[in-house]
Amino acid sequence: MMALNHRDWADKGFEVKAVMPFSYVQGELKGLADGGSVHSLLADNVVHVGPKGGDLWRNTVLWKEYEAGRLVLVKRPPTEQGRKLDDQTIIKTAHELGAYVCSNDQYRDHRKDKKLGFRNQKRQRNWETERKFGFKFHVATGLADELLSAMWQTSEFSPRVGINALDQQGSSLAVFRDVSYPESGRSNASSDSNLTADEDLVPKYHAMPPHVLPVVFEPIPNGVQLTMMLTVSDGKRSAH
Repeated sequence: MMALNHRDWADKGFEVKAVMPFSYVQGELKGLADGGSVHSLLADNVVHVGPKGGDLWRNTVLWKEYEAGRLVLVKRPPTEQGRKLDDQTIIKTAHELGAYVCSNDQYRDHRKDKKLGFRNQKRQRNWETERKFGFKFHVATGLADELLSAMWQTSEFSPRVGINALDQQGSSLAVFRDVSYPESGRSNASSDSNLTADEDLVPKYHAMPPHVLPVVFEPIPNGVQLTMMLTVSDGKRSAH
């Protein structure tokens, strides 16, 4: 969401779209963004949409972006080639549209794929150098643990994390019966969902909003791109 809403891109007039597997937005809980397990799911972002006793879930935040056209979802068949389909979609679409790609993936395993539209591997490497850049998230940079703890306490932030939070809003624990999760190796929801007092005291950093846990998204251009940017900047100064 931070990448989609990055202000600098909007100021430059870019149309920004994210690409991700369909199963991250709707599918089994263990593969869902903000899902993952009965302990870590974010109750405000995850809802059960399947039949009672089933394991079909939806990330409502990402689903809204999909409906708004800002999120491209790729259905990946459960095969080795299918797992590459989202990366292939990104590369092929960006190449055809002359778009930029923000990703930390090196895409090395796609350079022999002739379906992507490049004449040869060298052309694809050159395209990646010019059009693909990385990113990083700066999480609470420069803030001591004591200050973060104080911010958490004074914010009155109460995370709705775990299956117990879903149960409080009317969801049924029955959906976890006969569903096994690798994290626990168990399928019994009643025993898997009971958080201890100690676990409740651990800060749920992954659930914290930016006003509680400051996070900044930063695109990271590569060396060639930085040189090109400096060249353009120097040219503008010379023109004046």
